[in-house]
Amino acid sequence: GNVIERKGLHSALGALARLPASYATLDVVGSLDVAPAYVARVQRQIAQLGLQGRVRLHGSLPQEALRECLRASDLFVAPSYEGFGIVYLEAMAFGLPVIASTAGAAHEIVQSAQNGYLVQPGDDRAIAAHIHTLVESHTLLTTMALAARSRFDIHPTWTKTCERIESWLKQLIEH
Repeated sequence: GNVIERKGLHSALGALARLPASYATLDVVGSLDVAPAYVARVQRQIAQLGLQGRVRLHGSLPQEALRECLRASDLFVAPSYEGFGIVYLEAMAFGLPVIASTAGAAHEIVQSAQNGYLVQPGDDRAIAAHIHTLVESHTLLTTMALAARSRFDIHPTWTKTCERIESWLKQLIEH
């Protein structure tokens, strides 16, 4: 991924600033080179909000390092516009409930109040409120984590999807 404005990192930072320091840290993974002006704005926001010790900008990570980051997490926050939202499924593979935006296609993956939450674009108050709720209720976090993993498990993989397409194409050729 890339750290670009449509990913909504500025909203996640706004939410983080509304929470007690003990509640959450934020690991940001994605290229920092695609939109340098936005990254500079994010870095200024981190400093202005006093979040330096709570936010880590990793840049792009190799697959294994990304997996380790996801394994070490309790929640995935990406209040971005996504045309499909594979990023949400990838997080759910690790049993992470998701906080996503109502913009784009996240609603096809995220079932609000079941395996995550959907928030209006830019609504850092709602993001903070959902994080607060999950921090305060380990039972709810666990229930949503299990639902997130279940959602991943029932979604067809790329391999299965390609097999179905191949089968369909073969049927077309044979007829």
